[in-house]
Amino acid sequence: MKTVRKVLLWSLAGIAAFVCVGAIWISSLPNLALLLFFYGVFQPLFPSTISWDDRTAWRKCEGAMADPHQWPPTSYGTCVAMQMCYSEAPLSEAQQKTLEEQMRKLAGCR
Repeated sequence: MKTVRKVLLWSLAGIAAFVCVGAIWISSLPNLALLLFFYGVFQPLFPSTISWDDRTAWRKCEGAMADPHQWPPTSYGTCVAMQMCYSEAPLSEAQQKTLEEQMRKLAGCR
């Protein structure tokens, strides 16, 4: 009789676990986990996946300063991106000076 009771309890526990996993899968929790992974892990590792219009665009600044082809294609867009980098990106003093020089070279960008 104890064996039947154990089997029944384990069966009920398995069914309950299956229902819980199914409920989580159907809900938005997996989407939230993927979103957190994308913003927390993927974008910092691959800044090229970030748009210049994104609020985390400051992560692109170091790469754009090293390779000017990574700045936005228009002069206005480049100037706006450079100003954003100057005010928001955590740059060293040397990087700030490099960025200031690049901004001076761009016509009308101060």
